Amino acid sequence: MDISLVIPIFNLCEYRLRNLAFILHHVTNSELSRNISVIEQKTENIRSYNITNRFPNVNHTTYDLNQTKFNKSKLLNTHIKKIKSDYIWVYDVDVYLDVDYVLSQIPTDIHLVRPFEFIVHLDEHESTYLFKSSLIKTKKSENKLNHAFGKYSFILKTNYFKQINGYDEEYEGWGFQDLDLISRLPKKIYSGYTKNIAFHLYHPSASRENYKKNKELFSKKGNFKKLIPKKKKVLDKKTKL
Repeated sequence: MDISLVIPIFNLCEYRLRNLAFILHHVTNSELSRNISVIEQKTENIRSYNITNRFPNVNHTTYDLNQTKFNKSKLLNTHIKKIKSDYIWVYDVDVYLDVDYVLSQIPTDIHLVRPFEFIVHLDEHESTYLFKSSLIKTKKSENKLNHAFGKYSFILKTNYFKQINGYDEEYEGWGFQDLDLISRLPKKIYSGYTKNIAFHLYHPSASRENYKKNKELFSKKGNFKKLIPKKKKVLDKKTKL
């Protein structure tokens, strides 16, 4: 499949810079090694280039959005206009999952994919252990199940993204941008998830300055009722869909 993997970032702290380095090492050793972009909203913080320069195949592009608040929607809209790949994989800098497994499971005619079934949030100690050993060691007995498509990571056929004019740029800061995007897709879109566990790497909580405002905007649109239904097909090439 022709997929462009895109990692949006903004003013990363030390923890998230470390996550970026780990994730890039991981994804550049996957089948998508030559189709990876890090896109960054311009700030005075240029430390991320110290990371991406280690990976010559990664395209790192900075966009000056002429605003101080993070606007993930505008950042992704600006970049995706240039993408010619059939699919766009929006990939959170803090998410670790088996990229090649996902690619091996998705049908060629799929439109929307949640590339995991469960996601486990690792604490600081567990994340550090993973960085040092490349192994997962956690005492958590329960996985966090996320039925909502859009959170953390998703794969979408590019023409659908353009069909709905991308993200709503009214959302600023963190929260609800991706859910809003997914809620505006056609309801009969062919979607599913891979039976795969993802892991969220530790970092201090991001600012929630705009979270309440974003939630109110999301709610006013009636989006809580329009999210893609919870029951979706498991994408497994061993099973006929």
